[in-house]
Amino acid sequence: MIEFLVKELLEMLMDEYGWDISKAMDVLYSSETFAKLEDERSGLYYQGAVYVYSFLRQEIVHPTNPAMN
Repeated sequence: MIEFLVKELLEMLMDEYGWDISKAMDVLYSSETFAKLEDERSGLYYQGAVYVYSFLRQEIVHPTNPAMN
């Protein structure tokens, strides 16, 4: 299930920011949002892509993780 969500998130990143797949994957996989997606206890993976993307977008706009810059 998470694979489908990841695919949608990557497409959203590429569409919004004009990034190639490599950049989009780097940003997604190094994000706190992705860490929460992998944590079953968070339940985030049950949510829709647009909802999850809102967290990821906030993380990009207001980065706390140096890897997001």
